[in-house]
Parts: sequence; structure tokens; C-alpha cells
Amino acid sequence: MAKFWWGTSESKRKTHWMLWEKLCKPKELGGLGFRSMVHMNTALLAKQAWRLIEDRLGFVPSFAWRSILQTREVLRKGCKWVLGDGNTVRIWQDSWVLNDTVDKLVSPPPLGFEQARVIILMDIQRKKWDEDIVNLLLLPYEAELVLNMPFPDLVHLEIPCFKEDSLIEEFQIINVWA
Repeated sequence: MAKFWWGTSESKRKTHWMLWEKLCKPKELGGLGFRSMVHMNTALLAKQAWRLIEDRLGFVPSFAWRSILQTREVLRKGCKWVLGDGNTVRIWQDSWVLNDTVDKLVSPPPLGFEQARVIILMDIQRKKWDEDIVNLLLLPYEAELVLNMPFPDLVHLEIPCFKEDSLIEEFQIINVWA
């Protein structure tokens, strides 16, 4: 980027009058308000990753984007959410219970609660699971699993992570081409 901005030629290298970091600072702080390419790239990649997680195709999805979205279920099979503030993870659709035998909750969601988030199971003030709500909404064995889970750190957002050894078979080349 500096070569483009300050110019250069085969025979002579031109002087770079300002550091790129200073050019990327806001004008109010003495910079020129350029966007950092690293930060911009990270933001754009995060936007695409979020679209993949949130099931959004967009208005006119390309063949490549549609192909990527078809792999979503393979990722979901091996993905489990690490809880944070409870605003992202859906109670019945996402895998979030810390137990090797339970992938997703099987108790039927009450009418109108199909897309409910984990936050409704939390007592935020006391920083613990809301036992009354958990017992009301979940089957007894599922309620026990949730109530025995450590209460999440509410400061952090939820992040998807892979279950141990969950995708080893899914990603063997022979299975992809079979």
C-alpha cells in the first residue's frame, strides 16, 4: 500500500513521508483516516463467518457462497457452543449442553419459544441458572444436566468450538468423495 501511496520506480525508491499506522488514524487524532487493510479484512471475514452461522444467504448468492453454505450441517454436527452472555445460542436448535451423551436438547419447546435463547434460562442478577424456568421448560434429566453445568462468564460472547474428535470421520477424503 505504501508503494501505491508514495510511489516508486525501477531506478529510485521514494520517501515515505508518514508511517502507515499514522495514516490509518482518524483525522481527529492526526491521521488521514485511512482504513487499516488488516482490520478491514478481519471485519469482512468475520461478517462472512457470521452469515454462515446465522443462515443468511443474501439477495443473490453466488455459486461459491451456496456451496459453502451446504457444508454448514457438517460443521454443526461437530460444533458445540461455549456459552457466554446467552444472547446467541438457541436452547433447542444449538448444541451447548456440556455433556458427552447429549448433543441437543430433545424436550419439546413450548409454543412461541422455538427460537428462544439460553439467556432466558439464566438468573443474571444472582449469576446462576434460573432453576424454576429450567425445570419448567426442560425434561427432568435435561434440567439436571443444565443445572449442573457451571454458570457461564456473562462478559464474553458465545463462540462455536469443535467437539473433541467429532469431525475426524467427516473430513476423511474418502468420505467426501464417496
